[in-house]
This record gives sequence, structure tokens and C-alpha cells, in this order.
Amino acid sequence: MNATWKGGSINAPIGGFGVTQGANLPFLVRWTGVLSLPAGTWKLGGLTNGAMRVYLNGSSTPTYDDWAGTASAISPGYGSATVSGAHTYQVKVESWVAGTAGTDYTVQLWAKNTDITDPGTTSEWVVSSGWLTPTSTGVPPGWSLLANPATAQWVHADDEGSQVVLQGASGQTAMFTRTAPGYYQAPPA
Repeated sequence: MNATWKGGSINAPIGGFGVTQGANLPFLVRWTGVLSLPAGTWKLGGLTNGAMRVYLNGSSTPTYDDWAGTASAISPGYGSATVSGAHTYQVKVESWVAGTAGTDYTVQLWAKNTDITDPGTTSEWVVSSGWLTPTSTGVPPGWSLLANPATAQWVHADDEGSQVVLQGASGQTAMFTRTAPGYYQAPPA
């Protein structure tokens, strides 16, 4: 994810605001999708001259948090949490910039492979579009759906860590509580 634009420009990352060329326009945006990381152990972060935060898998705690906008605008900053590569994650990136007319703005999502320790080897990259997809399959990372979608009783699953909430086509839900890694208890009948 790599967006660059000039403040006060009608060419901001999302058009249609009816902006007058040259006007100051603060800008707030949210991007969502699915992030597929290559093998490795990764930290996520960002580079912006505004502010940003990154969330994974619906968590209310950001994996990377610079909502105050105090991180360096010269090199990327990273959160302290690590995630495993060769997996997919629901990702939400939020960012704001002041929007001062004439200022060049950048918002970039970065990933750093912490398994690479040789300073002569590149270990961090702007997350490329090939690592991102706009929609998920409807089930959490690591899960698969082997049913006819037209006759499936459950159409969506939210993995919340300690529980999984299934949603049916008519909106009904059922919560399964995690009892051990890979094991869940069904709701009472």
C-alpha cells in the first residue's frame, strides 16, 4: 500500500469530495482487505507524514499505532508485535493527514522480516499490491469452507481468539468457546 498526493489537490487517494483546488483539506481514510505475508516472522508498520494505525483480524488493539502522528516521516516505524508469515490476515489501515495545500503527503504500509538479521540484506519492504486482496473468503485465516454456498447453514465466521462466532444466511449466530488450541465447545442446545 503506497499512496502519495499533494494536499489541496483534487487527486487525493479518494476523489469525489468536491474539493476546490488549493484549499486545505484534512483527510481521514480507512483501507480494509486481506494481507498475505511470505514465510518468515514479520512486524508491520508505516511511513507517513500524517498518522496511521494498523489492525489485524478484527482486533481492537492496533498492531502498529502512531495515531498521534509523531513517528518519523523519513523511515518506517514498526509495532512491537510479530506475526507469522505464510498466513493470511484481515487487515485494516487507518490514516489521517492535515491536508495543508501544497504539501506532499504519503501513506505507506510496511512489513519487516525479523528473521533477516544480516544488515547487508534487505529485510523491510513497502507492502506490495500482490500481498493484498480486497476481500476475504468469509472464513478466518487457516480455515476453509467445503460446502455448497447455496445450501450452507453458516455463511460467515469471526475468529475472536477465545471464541468463534458463526453467522447464518438469515442473520442467526452461534458462539463456540475455545477450550484448547484447535478445540471449541458448542453452544448449549
